[in-house]
Amino acid sequence: IPGSVNETLVATIPEGFRPSRTETRLCQGSIKNTWLLTVNSNGNIGFSRYGTTSNTTASTDAWLPFSINYPVG
Repeated sequence: IPGSVNETLVATIPEGFRPSRTETRLCQGSIKNTWLLTVNSNGNIGFSRYGTTSNTTASTDAWLPFSINYPVG
């Protein structure tokens, strides 16, 4: 759920580069884990829902690549 309580703030995008609406992407993590990338219209970039069949804590050496494109507005 975008903006959920379990979302970890990763970074904030400056004004002028933020999406006009919340954008989400399911991303591949380490091994079989996946995670949810959320880019909110307020500029907050969030990380949540890491795991395979249930949420788990990502280790400090977890592989978390991402890529996202969106219209700026």
